[in-house]
Amino acid sequence: MIKLLNEIIDSFFGFKCPHCGKRNTKHGYWSRGHNYLCDQAYGDYGYYCNLCNKITWQYDIKEHMSNLPNWCEPYELKGK
Repeated sequence: MIKLLNEIIDSFFGFKCPHCGKRNTKHGYWSRGHNYLCDQAYGDYGYYCNLCNKITWQYDIKEHMSNLPNWCEPYELKGK
C-alpha cells in the first residue's frame, strides 16, 4: 500500500532525488558514454535533478554494461 502511494506521489510531483532529497527531477534520455564505432555519445534513461544537476540512472552500471556492445564505453569507467 505504501509503495503504491509513493509511486502515485512520484508520478504527480516527480521522482525524489537521492542526492539532495528534492522532487525537482525530469525523466529523460541522457548522455552516458562514448560510442567509438560512430565517434559520438550514446545515452540511457534516468532522472536529472534540476537543483543539484546530478543524474540518477534507471539501470545500475553492471546491468548497463551487460547490454553494451564492445565498442561503447560508459563515462563512469573513463580513466580507470
